[in-house]
Amino acid sequence: MSHRRRVLILGLMIGSAVLAIALSGCTWWADPPVVELRACLAGEMGPLTVRFFADVAPSPACGGCVAEIVSYEWEFGDGTTEVTPFGWDVVHEYEMPGPVEVRVTATDSRGHRGATTLAFDVYEAAFVREWSLTLGFPVRVSGVVESRHHETLDEVVVRAKFYDPDSIRVTQGETTIFGLTPGEQSYFEIRAEEYSPWIFYADVEVARFSTVCSLDPFDPETSVNAACR
Repeated sequence: MSHRRRVLILGLMIGSAVLAIALSGCTWWADPPVVELRACLAGEMGPLTVRFFADVAPSPACGGCVAEIVSYEWEFGDGTTEVTPFGWDVVHEYEMPGPVEVRVTATDSRGHRGATTLAFDVYEAAFVREWSLTLGFPVRVSGVVESRHHETLDEVVVRAKFYDPDSIRVTQGETTIFGLTPGEQSYFEIRAEEYSPWIFYADVEVARFSTVCSLDPFDPETSVNAACR
């Protein structure tokens, strides 16, 4: 078989494959990414921490094929932005509770960009309902913490900071409450780590919490991001 004939046959085969793909509607190499975004409350960094999961939806016409995603650009709805090479398990800490609109833009290896937005309510999963300060020895605070989360909080850390009359922090203390169920209230008591006769007042807050995110995180090893590289 001559070289020219081989080239002709190869060209016909490639052309037929391209035509078949085009007729099937598979155009993943030309289409912008279709981004999916989910979120859930986390609490490892602080009580207003949110964990985000973003990935690109596969094309049914392409057998799950997508182009490789090289970056995710995040707008967290509080004026802060971040660029990550991955979209799964991105953690962001907010300073204030309230509704936010989060936007993520995915860019693939061909330069195509796709974006989506998600409305999310940032709130404190647990809060100190009431507390009181007892001076003397030992100095301590006692009170009640309550869960407003729809999932069980595995651990809730309540922290107390103790100050002198000049608002200078003298010492602190904390306690951990385990297995706080939705709507449950739990009593706590925190003793100052160090005694001082100068302690005048205290400040008490939920410092952090931990819970199992009800969303299944995208696995980078099996993600559709790895389907067509």
